[in-house]
Amino acid sequence: MAFRKRSAIAGRGQVRLRPRVKQARRTGVPLPRPKAICPECGTVSIYSEHINRRCAKRWEIEGEDEPVRCEGRFRGAVAPEGWAACPDCAATGMVGDAPCARCGGTGWRYKGDPGGAPKSTQARDRVPGLSRLR
Repeated sequence: MAFRKRSAIAGRGQVRLRPRVKQARRTGVPLPRPKAICPECGTVSIYSEHINRRCAKRWEIEGEDEPVRCEGRFRGAVAPEGWAACPDCAATGMVGDAPCARCGGTGWRYKGDPGGAPKSTQARDRVPGLSRLR
């Protein structure tokens, strides 16, 4: 139940709701199907607003002062037939208490080709030292 708070900004008789506190995700509940995928590193996003935006994945590399950021841009992958629930975790992203190794904790596997299939090795080849991270 959301609590209501009167606001001086809202004006007379109007009510503004307080933001809800983010709660921990229940285990065993399927994750939402992703809508975007980075063709460089394979990172997925459940938000369609991320399509055509730069990927935010970062890697810590020994000897580097700053983390290295992925150079890819999210591609649209909104078609439901392009995704399959991960058979190992049943779209929950967890196997036991650990993130699923097959889907990377996303719960979904991409079947299509969003303007170039995700090539996680491509990013590792470009960035020195990245191959040791995976």
